Amino acid sequence: MLRGLLDDGENFAVRLLLAQGVDVDALAEAVAASETDEEGPALRGSEADSFLSRLTMPARLACASALEAVVELGHNYIGCEHFLIGLTASDGQARDLLAAYGVQTAALRQTLGAAAAGVAIERSRSVNQNAALAGLTRRLEAIERQLAGG
Repeated sequence: MLRGLLDDGENFAVRLLLAQGVDVDALAEAVAASETDEEGPALRGSEADSFLSRLTMPARLACASALEAVVELGHNYIGCEHFLIGLTASDGQARDLLAAYGVQTAALRQTLGAAAAGVAIERSRSVNQNAALAGLTRRLEAIERQLAGG
């Protein structure tokens, strides 16, 4: 899961790592060098065809932790950044590697919260600017109508 987040390179999880001063390329190399196939539990029947059945137990726990982060942060989506938090908050090789690079769950949550607040402020400004622009447009149109009629 960590390798997938890092391979994309342009997602918000990678940006969070960069914001924390993590050498993402070195981390990606460490992930590739340490990868071992962890066994998922043996499932039978229709369970064997489910998405969860193909995940290792650490990956499942990371998904659960990611969902907890979504709820705690009040977000209405689950993104790469939440999975990164999930990886740091659950047991497994990914958590150990991230910890070795100084990545901590609390710091990720704080950075993500600050980024989300920044987005909310920008959206608010955009709405206010759009309202002001709409008002200005209405006034200009009224002036044009007066000039055309007079």
